[in-house]
Amino acid sequence: MLIYMKKSETIFIFIAVLLLFSLSEVHSESTEKTKSADELYILCKNSYESGDLDKAGDYADMFLSLYTEDKHRAEVMLLKAFLQTSPDMAEDTYTSIIKDYPKSKFAAEAHFHLGQSYYLLDQYDKALDHYGEIIVSYTDSDSYWKARYWRCKVFVSQGDYKEAIYQLSSLKDSDPDDLNRDIILLSLANCYFITKDYEKAVENCRLIIDNMPDSHRLPHAYFLLSESLKKLDRSDEAKVIAEKLASDYPEFKDYQNLQNMEDNVKTTSIT
Repeated sequence: MLIYMKKSETIFIFIAVLLLFSLSEVHSESTEKTKSADELYILCKNSYESGDLDKAGDYADMFLSLYTEDKHRAEVMLLKAFLQTSPDMAEDTYTSIIKDYPKSKFAAEAHFHLGQSYYLLDQYDKALDHYGEIIVSYTDSDSYWKARYWRCKVFVSQGDYKEAIYQLSSLKDSDPDDLNRDIILLSLANCYFITKDYEKAVENCRLIIDNMPDSHRLPHAYFLLSESLKKLDRSDEAKVIAEKLASDYPEFKDYQNLQNMEDNVKTTSIT
């Protein structure tokens, strides 16, 4: 009887040890899985930022296939959309982000990139829908000011200069930190020139030239200022500005060859 009890106790202890070992393995695997998600996320981001896009895509695919509930999933989906060569697949990914993570900052980014895609396809109403969604629902997102500016570009492309000027003027008064002021002023100058309000075109070009000496848009501002002064029959002033443009920016040729700015709205728009 004593021997039987000892054997039973031995078997019981052995089973208990196996159970504890199994539970320990489950916990270890769970911890390792979480760690692997973080590792894959970092590898994906680092590869993307270093320009190794093939590896970034591989890591993104691996992450998305393994971790359906991870905190980084929306961001990795966004990165995956950037990498997709098929516009339709990218659109599907952006749409999934908006659907699955509607309150995240990544949803705002997805809306913005969809807006950009539709803008480039000349599908302006759809572009306005996505920019508008950011402006209404994601006022604190990094895409907010960009969406407001690109909505103005849509109005320009549609020929609605009155609305473009109104919206750009609102942007100018807001003085957003996340958007260079020179891009707003030059866009306004373009719109005023096209609508033949040359005095206001001059005014906005002057604001760039007088206050933003480091702006890379200075050559554009000088050229547009010269053209506006010509329209105002201030040819002497126009000549001085044109000579300064040629002297300070000799590489700036394209705009000097334009014959009719009114027929080249997209050529002179700001990217």
